[in-house]
Amino acid sequence: MKKALTILFALFIGSVFAQDDPPPLDGWKFSSLTSLNLNQSMFSNWSSGGDNTLAATAIAKLYLDHQKNKVRWNNSLNMMLGGIKKKGDDFEKSEDLIDFNSIFGYEA
Repeated sequence: MKKALTILFALFIGSVFAQDDPPPLDGWKFSSLTSLNLNQSMFSNWSSGGDNTLAATAIAKLYLDHQKNKVRWNNSLNMMLGGIKKKGDDFEKSEDLIDFNSIFGYEA
């Protein structure tokens, strides 16, 4: 679990820094959206109770689309990994997602 979070964190850090756009490929378009969400809750002098928690969620959405002449090919990859640590418990996975979609079309 720690290795997976480290790898995802490294991928997100790489997308944060500005980079020169690579030369465009004929008909191909790449786009992405990344996010790293951190959340902490702490209860002090709280009569109703509650657990102190620390949560993290990493999200990556990648798109690769091709359009040339009568051919259209759309690809998307959505990935999400999240975990939560409660007071006194180990870090555990709260959500995970890997979703790949590929749609190919030819105009007759």
